[in-house]
Amino acid sequence: MTIASMGKQLDDNSKVEVRALVQGFLPAPVVAQIESLLAQYGGTFDKVERLRSRPRLNAAQQRVLDVLKAADGPMTSLELSAQTGIVRGSLRPYLSRLVEANYIYRLPGNYGPAHFEAVK
Repeated sequence: MTIASMGKQLDDNSKVEVRALVQGFLPAPVVAQIESLLAQYGGTFDKVERLRSRPRLNAAQQRVLDVLKAADGPMTSLELSAQTGIVRGSLRPYLSRLVEANYIYRLPGNYGPAHFEAVK
C-alpha cells in the first residue's frame, strides 16, 4: 500500500490537501516520478509496505524467477519460454503466481505482448 498526499497553499491562504491510495507494487521509476512531481508542490510520499510471507516456489517457478533476475530488462513470455525451456502454456500460471506473490511485476503491452520483470 502506498499513500501520496499533497498540500498546496492557495492565494486566499487556504490549503488544499490531496491524498491518493495506491495498492499493489509500484516499480522504482514510477515511485521516483511521483516523488519528483509531489516535491514540486511541497507534497510528501509515504511508502507503507505490508510484509507478508511469500509462498514457496517450485523448481520451475524458481527457474523463471532466476532468469528474470538475471535479465537486462523486461522479458516476454515467449522469451522466458525460450530461456527456461518451459512451454508457454505452463509458463502462464507460473507468471501469474509470481506476480500475485510480488516476486515479479507485469508491464502491460500497448500493442504487443506483456513483459515481465523481477522485483529488485
